[in-house]
Order: sequence, then structure tokens, then C-alpha cells
Amino acid sequence: MQVTFGPKVGEVVETFIDSLPGIMTQFGKESVEATLLARHEHNKKEIMMRYAQMPNLFIWNQGGNFLELLLEARTNYIEGKFWSSVAVCGMVVESLCKDIAKLRTDEPEFANIISEKFIHQSINCLKNSGCFWLTFTSKLMHDIMTARNDYIHVKKESISSPEVLNILVRTSLVVVAEFGFMPGTPGKVARISPEYFKRIASTLNIPI
Repeated sequence: MQVTFGPKVGEVVETFIDSLPGIMTQFGKESVEATLLARHEHNKKEIMMRYAQMPNLFIWNQGGNFLELLLEARTNYIEGKFWSSVAVCGMVVESLCKDIAKLRTDEPEFANIISEKFIHQSINCLKNSGCFWLTFTSKLMHDIMTARNDYIHVKKESISSPEVLNILVRTSLVVVAEFGFMPGTPGKVARISPEYFKRIASTLNIPI
């Protein structure tokens, strides 16, 4: 195997340059403010379109990091940061598993052994222990982590908006499945039911 570090002398190569941070440091943020705002203005239509694709959320914020991570994954997608969005979707699943272990079992230390390496085993363990509110949760989690690993470990060299949206919608659904509410009697809410959840998933074109 011959190792080369290139480029060769005289070779024309494509480069990337971002000198704005240095300009800000030297001349102040006002010197580049118009440029940065113009970038966001240029992407405004795409940002609004992607926001409209997001599922509605009605979530019980019972603690943990899963909701904060879900919102970050959504923000990344809306802003066109697709790789980051997929990565954080995996973090949502891991955080959910840890939070469910802490909140719903008498062995909170179980949460400490949940890791990316053994996440599929952890999901199955929680499922077999009856820790999930809805039976759809485990399959959604497995699907999310499998798709996430394909991207994060660069099994796919490119990424597309529709694929990321599908992963993100599944991630939103798995949070809704475990901590979602639905309308109850007048003036009240109730924990989400399997039937109500299936209607939401069908509306979002996610087979359950």
C-alpha cells in the first residue's frame, strides 16, 4: 500500500474558507452581521417549509434530557443540519431508555449500564420488563437506532431530507408514545391510548 498526502505540486484543488470569525474578532460583530443575516434570509423559505413538516407535540415533561434533545433534533432538521439531526435522534432514544429505567423500575442503577453499544439489548430488556407504556415503542426505537447507525458510522455517504424527516418523525412518535397526552374529558387530558397513537402515526404516514 502506497500512502500519499497530496496535493501534488501545481494541482488545482477545491478549498473551503471561512474568515468571518477572524473578521468579527478584529473588527467587531457588526462587520459581518449583514452577511450572516442574509444567509438566514436566503434560507427562510426552506426553514418555514421544514418547520411545517414537524409533528405536533403534547408531551409530559417528566424530567430527563429526552425532550431537550428532541427539540434540538427538530431544530437541526429545520435549519438544514441533517447529519446532526440524525445523531441527536439516537441520543433521544438513549436518553428515553435511561429515563424510563429511572422512573419506572425499582432498579434505577439499570440506567447506568445503558449505552450506545448495547442499546438494542437495553431496548429489549425494557420491553421484556414491561417498562414501555405502548407496545409500539420498542420497534420504533430499534428502527431509529438502526437508521442512525447507518448514517453516523458513514455506511451512507450522502443524506437526504426525506430520510432524515422519517427518522425525526419516528423519534417524535416514540417520545409521544411514552410521554404523550391526548384530549380527555372536557377540560382534562389523558395519557395517550394505543388507538389515538395509531391515528397519529397513520396521519404521519408511519406504519405501526
